[in-house]
Order: sequence, then structure tokens, then C-alpha cells
Amino acid sequence: MKTIKLSGLIALTVLLLSSCVHLGDLNLDPIPDIAFSVEHNGLTLTFASTTANTSDVKWKTSDGGAESGETMTHTFPEPGTYWIEMSGTYEGVPQTVSTKILVAKPAKVSMTDGTVADWEKVTYPDFQLTGSEPGSPIQKVKIDYDANYVYYYMELDVTANPLADEYSHILSVRIDSDDDTSTGMSTGGVGAEYLMEGNVYEGGWYDFYKYSAADDDWSYIEDADFYEKGIVIGHREVKDNIMKVEWAYSRSIFGITYTSYSFYMKAYDSDWSDADIVYFNGSKAIHIAMDKKQ
Repeated sequence: MKTIKLSGLIALTVLLLSSCVHLGDLNLDPIPDIAFSVEHNGLTLTFASTTANTSDVKWKTSDGGAESGETMTHTFPEPGTYWIEMSGTYEGVPQTVSTKILVAKPAKVSMTDGTVADWEKVTYPDFQLTGSEPGSPIQKVKIDYDANYVYYYMELDVTANPLADEYSHILSVRIDSDDDTSTGMSTGGVGAEYLMEGNVYEGGWYDFYKYSAADDDWSYIEDADFYEKGIVIGHREVKDNIMKVEWAYSRSIFGITYTSYSFYMKAYDSDWSDADIVYFNGSKAIHIAMDKKQ
């Protein structure tokens, strides 16, 4: 489970109808001192007050949930976008904070179970991807997701290209976080905000880059926290010349907060020559709709 700190933020929408707004015309309420965190576990979320000395805490959700106390655990009926409101008294002043919460389906896979067998449960047709053609190194790619991560699974034939075997293959994954081709680096039919290059297994290597609009180029990410929290490496095994490997990207770190995202994935061999490209229905721009119900 991942914990996300939510700051006290009030959204104000102002409609201007052929009039001028002058300094002092708007009576803005102060930003609340109170705040809360949220832990995701599938459709069940736990909210907790994070500001000391907050009393009389009450909770409401837009699907009808209500509770009192420092924490509230609530199961939402289905994936979707909901509002959560927390009210409380801080230093004698009643305050309210609310925010929009994206509730996603539970993942069908785990990165810590020591197997890739659970990927057999991922059966959505649009989550089943392939390499460029039969006999190419990339045999299969699958996708899954939950509120915290986007999960990847790949099967690679280690004999199809001797220079792109189980140890020497290099993946290039370009992530279009907002599924908008007009933002980010335009490549392969996506507008990528992030680039990962390297191997995705324990003991391998990988580098991350972020798109710089000012330079219209990639900027290497040096932040150690990004590498620690941005990617999770799962299980890897080789059987009958097929390498099976899984990994996951943090949705919050990569900014995958929309209801869809895109990516472009390419495999190189050890001397950076093209080995294969991931396709779905003939397209190398992979668009993932994150609207599954289970």
C-alpha cells in the first residue's frame, strides 16, 4: 500500500460575466491547517488525519460514506472519481478540507510473490501486446494497474537475437503520462514525459530521463528518491529459452493520474541496434484506458 499526503486545498471557480474584478473583490477563505493521508488497498481506502491537535474529526464521501474519528476506512462501490471531505477543529477553529480521489481497481498481480504465474489472470484483450512479428524477440507483453502502480510483464525469446538475450537486452520505454500527444517528446505516436532505458531485473541497470520543453530534449534524472520509489522490480525467470520478467512504475512519481496513459516500448540489443518494438493491433503507440471495473 502507498500513502499519499494531501494538503489542505480549496478549489474556487469564478465565473466572470462582462465585468472587471479588482483587488479586494474576492473574499477568499484561508487555506485550512488540517490535512489527511490516504492508503489504497483496491477499492478500500483508509483516510487519516495528519495534523496534530485536530479534534472532532468527521468524514464524508461523495458516495454516501460518513464516519467520525481520527481515521476512516471506506470501501467504494466501484472504480471511479470520488470526493472525500474531512472536517475538524484546529486550535479552536472549525475547518474543512476536501479533495478528489481516484479509486482504481485492485491489481491482479504482485511484484513480491516470487512468481509471474499471476499474470495469467490478466485477460483484458487490450492489455495483451506483442512484438513486431512472430519469431521476433518480444513474444508477449501484458499490462495491469491499480491506484498506486502500472505493472508490466514481458516474455522475450533469448535465442531470437543473441545480442538481446536475458542479460544484454536493453529496453527503451517512453511514458506519455497524460495520454496527450501535444505535450512531451513526440515519438512513435506518443508525447512522452518520461524515458526509461536499461534492464528491468535485479542486478540490471536502468536510467530515467524527463522531457525538458525548454531544451526539447531529455534531461537525466539524478534524484535518488526517484529511482528508489519510481520503479519496482518483480520476479524474473528463464524457461525453455523464454525470459519472463515483471516490473512496475509508480503512478504518483510518473504523474499517471489520468484515466488513460500511453507508452512506446522498444528493445535494443547490446550494441544499441534495433531488436523489436511492442505493438497492439498494428500500432506501436500503446494507449491504455484505465477504466476497468475489476
